[in-house]
Amino acid sequence: MQDHNKIGAVNPGDLVQARLFAHQAAQWLARFGYAYIDPASDDSHAALAWDSGRRALVTRKASAKSGNVRLGLNFDNFSLSLRQDNEKDPDPLLLDGLNDGDIGQYLHGQLSLLELDSEKLFRKLPYELPANVTGRQTAYQIGKSAGELTELGRYFDYFAGLLEDIRQNQEGVSPVRCWPHHFDIAILIELEPGGGEDARSIGAGLSPGDDNYQEPYLYVSPWPYPEQDILPTLPEPGIWHREGFTSAIGTASALTATGDFVRHTERLMKSAIEACKKLLVKDF
Repeated sequence: MQDHNKIGAVNPGDLVQARLFAHQAAQWLARFGYAYIDPASDDSHAALAWDSGRRALVTRKASAKSGNVRLGLNFDNFSLSLRQDNEKDPDPLLLDGLNDGDIGQYLHGQLSLLELDSEKLFRKLPYELPANVTGRQTAYQIGKSAGELTELGRYFDYFAGLLEDIRQNQEGVSPVRCWPHHFDIAILIELEPGGGEDARSIGAGLSPGDDNYQEPYLYVSPWPYPEQDILPTLPEPGIWHREGFTSAIGTASALTATGDFVRHTERLMKSAIEACKKLLVKDF
């Protein structure tokens, strides 16, 4: 969370294009996970982690003949890099001016050098992406979005640290993961471990924006959804989202407007988690 004090330097409503660029580019990391990492029943083999030191989303490690390798997406210079254990970081592939054809050709060559079956990278993803997140037939044109991508990286960096802190201090919490489908970074707090799809749980994390809110937002979602009339009051500037799904929400614009983003974000996140626990355990 090295520069979280800078969050808010860019109007949260101006991050839409940067978010779409990053979401689209992150599908290469998802493809890498599905192609080269042993599958997990919950699809976590394709989930991503945040590497704070490199300011990048990274895949899990895949085994290549010359050693372990992972693919990363750096937000500060908007690039992809294939990194091997104990090897010097390679020159990144800067994505500005490239389309998916260019990127695929580059990765095909690099993976072939590592003696990985590069054709696996181009298999169809097992999920449908939102309509505005598709393959780049035209080139990425970053321009002024460079600063917006850096700002988006600040949100990922801060929330990755906050969620890890929560994970370290509670039982039954999943690793911090970024799911490439919805592009949120989150934890799952299991209240009934091993209880199946209907087990009580709380999902907490950061969405960088979607059709519900076009800016980054904090969310804490209880499952199953409780009755609307028993939802408690949240600390400001938190609100309850009630249409389509039930979740405590704190939009980036509301949190930055407080003048103390970190304090209000931490308070809302932790208060909402405790509120959801009380809602879900009342019948235990």
